[in-house]
Amino acid sequence: MLFNPSGHRILIIDDEPENLRLIAAFLEQQGMDVMLASSGQEGVALAENGQPDLILLDIIMTELDGFETIELLKKNPKTETIPVLFLTALTEIEQKLKAFAVGGADYLTKPVQQEELMARVCLQLELRSLHETLKERNQGLKHALDTGNTVNVAIGVLIERHRLTMEEATEHLRQSARSQRRKMKELAAEILQGIDLINRFK
Repeated sequence: MLFNPSGHRILIIDDEPENLRLIAAFLEQQGMDVMLASSGQEGVALAENGQPDLILLDIIMTELDGFETIELLKKNPKTETIPVLFLTALTEIEQKLKAFAVGGADYLTKPVQQEELMARVCLQLELRSLHETLKERNQGLKHALDTGNTVNVAIGVLIERHRLTMEEATEHLRQSARSQRRKMKELAAEILQGIDLINRFK
């Protein structure tokens, strides 16, 4: 199933009005919500207030260039995790490597081709979506461990991972605890800690 970018918010930072217009029009046709900034300073402010899902950032700009702009974005706790896709007319490999070194998630070479733009935008949006889902799961596991609601959550994990019914998962946990001569709560906590450890390596 292809990722659907519709409804996601994109911030484009470019000091060339024609570039802004063309890219914005294409992304809006795909159902995305687009914000525009014609300078690095304006872009940083919009990113903080608008919380976009992805930023398209031109490298060559007057005043703040793209590298200086991303530095400000990465220093701000409110914007540091927003992925940045650089737009560049530069062809030197050193500049492309620098784009990654300063925190860029990817880059597109101008003139931008619509098919490539769409593919790279969708990829970054999907990666961000997966990251947020994983983050929520980790928070849920931490909450379960903190509140002691480990048995129910562990049963839920067994149901999801092994496609068991509630009764089967509960009995599996009970039998495992009995065979190991341990309490169900202890074994459940161990299961959740193992899942949390696995998630950290994804």
